[in-house]
Amino acid sequence: MQLLYFKTEQRLLKGTFKGNQNLSPVILLTVHKAASSLLSVRLTPFFRNRGYEVADISSYFARTGISKRDYFIQSESQRKSVFCAPGVFHCAIRWEVEIPCPQLARIILVLRDPRDVLVSHFFSTKYSHPVLNPEFFVFKEKSENLGIDEYVKWIAPDFLRRYLHYIKLMKSENVLFLKYENLITEPRRFEKDIAEFVKLSCNPGEIVSEADFEVNKEDPSSHKRQVKSGDHRNKLKPETINWLTDYFKEVLDTLEY
Repeated sequence: MQLLYFKTEQRLLKGTFKGNQNLSPVILLTVHKAASSLLSVRLTPFFRNRGYEVADISSYFARTGISKRDYFIQSESQRKSVFCAPGVFHCAIRWEVEIPCPQLARIILVLRDPRDVLVSHFFSTKYSHPVLNPEFFVFKEKSENLGIDEYVKWIAPDFLRRYLHYIKLMKSENVLFLKYENLITEPRRFEKDIAEFVKLSCNPGEIVSEADFEVNKEDPSSHKRQVKSGDHRNKLKPETINWLTDYFKEVLDTLEY
C-alpha cells in the first residue's frame, strides 16, 4: 500500500521527523462520540497556522491495520518517537495508550458522560459510520443484531478501560481536562481554556462556536445526530441506565456526572 497522505505519521514512526524545537508536542486524548472529529478538524488549522506539524496517528492505523496499532501501543520506542517529537499537534486519539513523556507533552483530555457516549456510539455505528477495518466491522455487526440496550452493555467494558486509563492522567499538571458538556454550553470558555493551556492566542470562534452545536431535528443517519447531554435517559430502559450507572460508578464520581 502506498501511503501518500500519512508522510508525517510515517516519519514520526521511523524517528526521522524534525519539528520545531521551541514548540512542545500537543496531544488530544478523548473517546468516540465526544466531539473528537470536530475538535480534530478545528484544532488542525489552529496549530498549523502557528508553526505546528499535524499528525493523525489514529487514522493512519485505522487504514493500515489494527495489528500495527497494537504493536505501537506496546512499543515504548515507537511511542517516544511519535509523542515526544517537538512541534507536533496530534489529532484525536481515542484509545488508551501510555504517553512516555507526560512532562514534555501538553495533553488536552476531553471526556463525555460515558452513558451518552455509548448511546451515541450505537447510533453512529449502526447508521452513519463507514466500515474502515475488520475491528469496526464487528461493531457494525453487533449494532445490527443487538438492540440498543444490549449493545451498550456489550461495548461498556471497552469504554470503561479507556475512561479508567484517562482519569489516571488527570493528576498531571500537563493535562487539561475538559468536559464535552461544557463545550456545548460554554464554547467560548472551552476555547479560551485550550488557548491559555497551550499558551497561544486564539480568535473568537476559531476553534468552536455556538453554531457547531445547532441541531434542528434528530437524524439517526447524521454524524451529528444530536448534541444535548443526558440522551441516555431518552434512549435506554431504566434498568439499563441503572446498570451503566453502577458499572461506571468510579468514572461518574471522579468526573462529577
